[in-house]
Amino acid sequence: IVAHKEKLLTQTWKPEAGKQKAEIGVVVDPFIAKTFPDELQANVQLLEKAGIEYEIVNCEQGSGAQLFELGFWDLAKDIAEQNIQTITSGGYRTLLFLSHYDFKAFTNWYAEPGLQIPDIKAIPFPAYLTELVRSGKLAFYKKKEGSVTYHDAAHFVRPQSSFLEIGTLLEAVPE
Repeated sequence: IVAHKEKLLTQTWKPEAGKQKAEIGVVVDPFIAKTFPDELQANVQLLEKAGIEYEIVNCEQGSGAQLFELGFWDLAKDIAEQNIQTITSGGYRTLLFLSHYDFKAFTNWYAEPGLQIPDIKAIPFPAYLTELVRSGKLAFYKKKEGSVTYHDAAHFVRPQSSFLEIGTLLEAVPE
């Protein structure tokens, strides 16, 4: 656990995508950004396709979610305080979360140590994409050969029904 904690504390990432001073902030975990850059790019391309102006929120050390879960509350609280300051100074009205972990940290764990969470709409990314599809701002027209696999991390997602929107989103993709 200590080695994992050290790895979490040393992993940082500075965003390059998005617009400066947008009302929508996209929260990206540094591990995801470094490990799956193509997936990150595909997600932000969906926002761009829908004409959404966004900014990648500069949470260099992530949300602290794993530190909360592992019981390193003081360290997690420090990271959460930094993120709240970044989010507050960014002037965001909406935060989109690519990770259910980050969503859970912001909507649940940040409040547990008594942190004041800004009054900002927090939305899981699949739920936001579903809103875009329902409103007609995002549509999938081309049928492509192949298959799509979505792994539902149910032990995290089920209590947070907003991530269940992925099924509705997948239904919008032509067969």
